[in-house]
Amino acid sequence: MSKIPPLLLSFILAVVGFSAFGQAGRGGLQTTNLNPRELLDRAMEYAQTIADKREHSLAVVNIASFQAYTGDINGATQTLKLVDDEESRGEILQWIVGAQAKSGDFDAAKKTLSLIKRQREKEGARQSIAAELARHGKLQEALFEAGSLKNGYSRSDALTDIAVQLLKSGDVSNSKKVFEDAVLVAHDQNSMGSQQFMFIEADKIARIAEARAKAGDSSGAIEDLRRLHEEIEKATDLNDKATALEFLGCAQAGAGDIPGAIATAEEAGLYPSRGINDVFPCNPTSLRNRIVDAQIQAHDLSGAKLTLKKITDPGSRIFALCSISVAQFHSGEVDEANKMLEEAVQTVRKIEIEWARPATTAEIGVARAAIGEMGAAQSLFEEAVRGLKEGNKDWISDEEMSKIAWRRMAAKDYEGAIRTADMIANDGVKGFFFRRLASQFVMSGEAARVELLVGKEASPSIKVDLLLGMLDGVLKESQD
Repeated sequence: MSKIPPLLLSFILAVVGFSAFGQAGRGGLQTTNLNPRELLDRAMEYAQTIADKREHSLAVVNIASFQAYTGDINGATQTLKLVDDEESRGEILQWIVGAQAKSGDFDAAKKTLSLIKRQREKEGARQSIAAELARHGKLQEALFEAGSLKNGYSRSDALTDIAVQLLKSGDVSNSKKVFEDAVLVAHDQNSMGSQQFMFIEADKIARIAEARAKAGDSSGAIEDLRRLHEEIEKATDLNDKATALEFLGCAQAGAGDIPGAIATAEEAGLYPSRGINDVFPCNPTSLRNRIVDAQIQAHDLSGAKLTLKKITDPGSRIFALCSISVAQFHSGEVDEANKMLEEAVQTVRKIEIEWARPATTAEIGVARAAIGEMGAAQSLFEEAVRGLKEGNKDWISDEEMSKIAWRRMAAKDYEGAIRTADMIANDGVKGFFFRRLASQFVMSGEAARVELLVGKEASPSIKVDLLLGMLDGVLKESQD
């Protein structure tokens, strides 16, 4: 149950969306054939058999997160006693604080907060209290908690959470002011060591704007981004400027300002494409992928095709081709959709990094499945697996194999997804996948298939993941 590598996690969330592993339900549990308490008890039994101390702690923390989110604060408090390292204790206490604040018991939440030793978990817990105070109509107390956060990024995030809650409750005037405060705080968070970078500020403000748009204030978000563009124009380092523009453009696309995003992509393309210190990527083609997605959502297929012409990177182009082809198919343009997918297959050969080709091939498989051609999709998935194994005879990347498994699951090729996941050596990567798969099975009324996997799997940590995935499915069903 090792932690998932950040880049792989980002990929997974982009492909299949965020699964609430440890996320709270919006309401109480409905009647179901699966008993949440029994699932947690079984998960705990397996967790207690994990020999590796670090793996054991990770499993226990995950169980405690579900206990807290299902309202079993006493259970989470008892589970806390099973770990002795401050990181694990801090994470569990943070979950408990969030559950207490969600229930409106802020005195208990603040008391629990005082038990957290590490600053990271303490800041996260205080941020939860601030957001819940706003949700409960206690604006001034929420702002006080946000203002007491030591880390500027945390403070900006907390103010954004408060503003979103205010907007959801209909308090437009106060939400506008708090969003502005969040942006002002973000303006000050642009340093990395002794250096100042515009792209850091742009990333934070872009995230604030996207949250604002998602909460319903698109016009306010677009105005925030317009002002951000003015600030970016002052940057003197061209690479820094290009990276900041990519963040800006992605946020514009997310907020519905497609013309603004297109203009930003054109501007970003004028500058160097290497990343800041060769670490932070600046790639206008990935921005154009976001634009394609936004245009498809806006039912502007003609615009998406025009944007496609600007995408030259093979990998990015394949993603765009797949997205457009599915949209074309559902619009009745069947022949055009097939032509797009045929071009995607040909484009795979142009990818210079050989080990990156299999997962991209699998992406085409997802598109084929989406237009009803499951046989062709499965052939592409098998080709992807073979390509990964044959291209790396001495070492197969768990992350790349995982990408194929996730794509097979997205295409509902469940048996193929399980076979692919069984080739993953790392329990953390494999377990995270199986947790999401188990959730999906439960929501499809196929819990028995998960029980078969629990019985077959030798690793206790993956058994825990499967059982928590079942619980995740139960929680999601209760929200529908």
